[in-house]
Amino acid sequence: MVSFMTTLASGTVVNTAKANRILVLLFIINLFNYLDRFVLASVLEPVKADLKIVDDGDLGRLATAFLFGYFLSSPFFGYLGDRFPRKYLMVFGIVGWSVGACLTAFAQDYRFMLVCRVIVGLGEASFSAIGPAVISDTFPKEKRNSAMTFYLLAVPVGAALGYLLGGLISASSGWRSAFLWTGLPGFFLALLLLFFPMAKKGESDGFVHAAQASVFQDIKALAFNKQYLVAVSGFVFHTFATGAFSFWGPTFLTRVHHLTQKQATGFFGPMLIAVGIFATFAGGRIASAWQRRSVNGYAKLLCISAILGGPFLFLSFTTEN
Repeated sequence: MVSFMTTLASGTVVNTAKANRILVLLFIINLFNYLDRFVLASVLEPVKADLKIVDDGDLGRLATAFLFGYFLSSPFFGYLGDRFPRKYLMVFGIVGWSVGACLTAFAQDYRFMLVCRVIVGLGEASFSAIGPAVISDTFPKEKRNSAMTFYLLAVPVGAALGYLLGGLISASSGWRSAFLWTGLPGFFLALLLLFFPMAKKGESDGFVHAAQASVFQDIKALAFNKQYLVAVSGFVFHTFATGAFSFWGPTFLTRVHHLTQKQATGFFGPMLIAVGIFATFAGGRIASAWQRRSVNGYAKLLCISAILGGPFLFLSFTTEN
């Protein structure tokens, strides 16, 4: 890890140790970001029983409420992140999702839980929209994909821990404790980030004081950027499929294959850690090497990996074993 981080930061215009610390801290925060996001999926059945939710559609709307807060606030935070200090916006987001997660532990009815999930989505949108921009400020162009690969390792690890801790804590002391104990660390992380030095906007590209375009110019530029539109459209469809899988996966195993809650989350957790870490790290290395040889290297790897994964995803839901 040390040698990887040292190599990763070489050549940056910001201090090497500073870049390393920023990346590690953002990784840890992103890990808890996804941990808190996936706790709900691990406790759907006890939540349904405790809150007397009859319709599975209402359970699904808990995920929709999260996405509602996330979707509405992401563009807003992206706009603010280009014009105001990013650190304070990220701190606001971390505190926001931690408050939402902790309040979920005290939900006594379905409507209050919906509000809590909106708050979690709003908070996570702030960090998720700004975190990658901070990495871009910290690392030069030739090192960013490697930095982002390390940063995104937090996604499978955090999701896996969300499944594992959610299932284990819920099995031992109830689903409410799962939300409380996974939400509390966010307050410490927010305080740590508050006193953490950050790279200036544009520092790694050498234009710290570059002129700021208007929001209308930004939107116009994105609206006519075909690569951006294709990438976002692909990510929408990808999230549509994997989002449903990640939310309903443990419940599918308990209802269809009759696993206990602890067994179901115990399956998803290690699977995500083992496969997710390998795929993220190997994919980042392969993509970087391919991109150096082909202008479409990133896109080709994304396309091939999605095509290869699709049939196995389908098979996982149709097999009776």
